[in-house]
Amino acid sequence: MTAHTFSGRTPMSGRVILALSSLIHFLVDLSCIYFMNAVVFPMSVTAQDFLTYVILYNFCAFALPAAVGFAADRLVHKVSSRNAVLLRLLVSSAGCLLVGSGYFLFRAPLAMVTMIGVGNGMFHVGAGMEVLFESKGHFASPGIFISTGAVGVYLGTVWGKQFLPLWNLFVAAMFASAAVLAFLGLYAARKDDNHLTGAQEIIPAQQDDPLPANISSVHQDNPLPAGISPAHRFRMLSVSACVILFTVVFIRSYYGGLTTYSWKAGFLPGLIFTLCIAGGKFSGGILADRAGLRTAVLLSLGIAGITALFSFESPVCGCISIFFFNMTMPLTLSMLAEQIPGYSGFAFGVLMLALFLGTLPAMLFGIHWFGSPIGLCFLCAVSMAGLLIVLRTFSSQNAGRA
Repeated sequence: MTAHTFSGRTPMSGRVILALSSLIHFLVDLSCIYFMNAVVFPMSVTAQDFLTYVILYNFCAFALPAAVGFAADRLVHKVSSRNAVLLRLLVSSAGCLLVGSGYFLFRAPLAMVTMIGVGNGMFHVGAGMEVLFESKGHFASPGIFISTGAVGVYLGTVWGKQFLPLWNLFVAAMFASAAVLAFLGLYAARKDDNHLTGAQEIIPAQQDDPLPANISSVHQDNPLPAGISPAHRFRMLSVSACVILFTVVFIRSYYGGLTTYSWKAGFLPGLIFTLCIAGGKFSGGILADRAGLRTAVLLSLGIAGITALFSFESPVCGCISIFFFNMTMPLTLSMLAEQIPGYSGFAFGVLMLALFLGTLPAMLFGIHWFGSPIGLCFLCAVSMAGLLIVLRTFSSQNAGRA
């Protein structure tokens, strides 16, 4: 039998954690991007300096979290659930402290960028792990959590470029957020009466059976070649699914760099466009929970691809397209976490790595091959095909939700 463990916390405490984590996510991204635009970028002497700061920040905030998440997962496996929730939220709390403290390194821009980038990544991993833990296999909570960051990034960019004197406010917000997360971890730990393990997911080391109970039904109509066991087949499919999900998120990041619509210039059009991005992430998980994964994938990417054909000329179509395109973000996160049970922090970090890598083709090499209506529609179609392949491959596992 496989050992399952559950949190002893109430649904109310889970909602409080989700609400506060989502709010702090907004504040963390707002503060980081404000510091970059108001403090770091003005110190750029050349275009090369500017590019260096951007890549360094993105690397620390999006590439390093994979390693941070893996280390956090390993630590969580070794402690009780009471200490696990505290550990996850302390990781996010430490991230907020680094972001707030990073401002005081403004005389050393490279050190400042490194510190706030690492802090941003630590917050995402720690809070993301806890949100995935509390979601109990549903998609709505991860979508709500990740949706707020886009608004923070936009406002941080606008206010930073205007040099609004908000430095002290954001430093105080980061220190206050760190205190709130630490207190929340202590409070939730006291409410957790399960002392068996620190992960809600199935931990591979605790499994007596090497595979899920329904493994025999995976592709039961497709006989296995001689010499390939069901266990080996399942693991190969799981690795393939992870690669596909990574690629889909890479495409999503690359896609975002291509949506350089002329009509979104100005504060209000840009804000509306950003709210559509956030709204798509917020709504995608809710749709998947209510209508099923397959329906959510077909509907979101189908509408996104069709409206992308008119997105460069029509602001309405552009906003509709980006809204539906972003609906799959929480789906890919939850689906990847499902493929590597017990390693939700690593899953979160891996997809952040995909986001980082997806920015590089356009930023470093000027590759805008798909920066046209047809190109954007094609990327939507490729993303849809990839997600449908993953759902098809594991149709027996997802039968209850697809």
